[in-house]
Amino acid sequence: IVRPEVGEAEPGVFGIGAGGGGDVIGGDGACGGGQAGPDGGEAGRGLAGRAAFELSCRTADPAKPTPKENAAIERAAPLMAEARHHRLKISSGCVMAHQFRAAGPRRGRVLVIHGWRSRTDLMAAMIADLNAHGWEAVGLDLPGHGASSGRRLNLKLGVEAAQAASDWLGPFDLIIGH
Repeated sequence: IVRPEVGEAEPGVFGIGAGGGGDVIGGDGACGGGQAGPDGGEAGRGLAGRAAFELSCRTADPAKPTPKENAAIERAAPLMAEARHHRLKISSGCVMAHQFRAAGPRRGRVLVIHGWRSRTDLMAAMIADLNAHGWEAVGLDLPGHGASSGRRLNLKLGVEAAQAASDWLGPFDLIIGH
């Protein structure tokens, strides 16, 4: 819930709304909460709104890839086997970062972040091309995706995962997101 008089979210509640000088995002990152209206009211705080947000944060089961995803995972297996795998702790569990060494002189380090319902394995062709051109690549499996734990992803958890990767394996010269 956003308190418009101070533009802050109440602790323990995830809320997005217009308050003070613009949009405010706050809370503990749990999937739940609602949106405050322009007058500071609790528009969207009903059971249906909370349930819809919960469902939107739930990810597909990464242990049950589609046949097309399975084929891509199999094609990526040799590259994935060469990677160093790092399990990084975040508030919702652990995320997996896969580090791929550059071929030849290193030009820099790049963080590669997949999109919704994806995983680092499905970015293997891009990572291989980056490696071939001298870039060390770190592929990050977001929460609830690939080899990372959980079945939830929201913006706060995604940012937390990217920050953990940066803290442990950065700094990064480039970040590529899909």
